[in-house]
Amino acid sequence: MELQALLAKSNALPSIPKVVSEVLSELDADDPSPRKIGQLVATDPALTARMLKLANSAFFNVTRQISSVDDAVGILGFSHVRTLVTAVALSSSFKAVPGQSGAVLALQPQHGQGLPGAGARVAVARWRVLHCWPGARGG
Repeated sequence: MELQALLAKSNALPSIPKVVSEVLSELDADDPSPRKIGQLVATDPALTARMLKLANSAFFNVTRQISSVDDAVGILGFSHVRTLVTAVALSSSFKAVPGQSGAVLALQPQHGQGLPGAGARVAVARWRVLHCWPGARGG
């Protein structure tokens, strides 16, 4: 499905999950609360599982098992939490796009859209790193 055709259907694009929106809002606050972020993440089992898996990956070199979301937020830090939450939102959005069966849309920059296209490619690369290789060191 072409991006322009998908955008023409206003109800075809999925919205991000509420928990993702709430976590991103808390991360954007002047003084984000790790405890509140942990509480929000804990309401979503899939997001909780991904966060714990990432916190226990070799990338973070933790010597003990991380089993709570609060500990995972502390280990990951706000930057990695933001990337993870965004990646999960992208993942669920791609699965919900009609006619795509989980495949990533062909994001070809149109005239005058080079920078947004580049941003989308960076987001997809980050998603792939977190989704496929939680212990990897880059995109």
